[in-house]
Amino acid sequence: MRESHANKSISFLMELIFVLFFFTLASAVCVLVLGTAKDKNNLAADTRNALQYGENLVAQRKIPQVQQAMQKKIFYLDENGNRSSSQAGYYRVEIEQKKAVEKSGRALCELCIYRDDKELVRLPFLLEGGVQK
Repeated sequence: MRESHANKSISFLMELIFVLFFFTLASAVCVLVLGTAKDKNNLAADTRNALQYGENLVAQRKIPQVQQAMQKKIFYLDENGNRSSSQAGYYRVEIEQKKAVEKSGRALCELCIYRDDKELVRLPFLLEGGVQK
């Protein structure tokens, strides 16, 4: 009689351990999925903001202050899209001249916006005078 009771206890204990292991594994997978979703959401928000800031820069390229900033190869923007004077900026903006200055005085350039060395946006545009070396 005692052997039967001991076997039932061991069987119950094994089932309990299996159930706990299963739920621990399931919760770990859920945490992993939520973490990945949060990272992708942050990347999407950064990309959306960077695209908006890049489009604004390209649209305002005829304003003298913006044109002067865009003639530099690299400059920085803060989280709100305003120019930042240091490398501590939230976004790094690189402008690369793709074709030489034409007779019209404009050059084909590309504006690339990076966040943590990850390219978010690449926009082609024409720039008066090209990029200064």
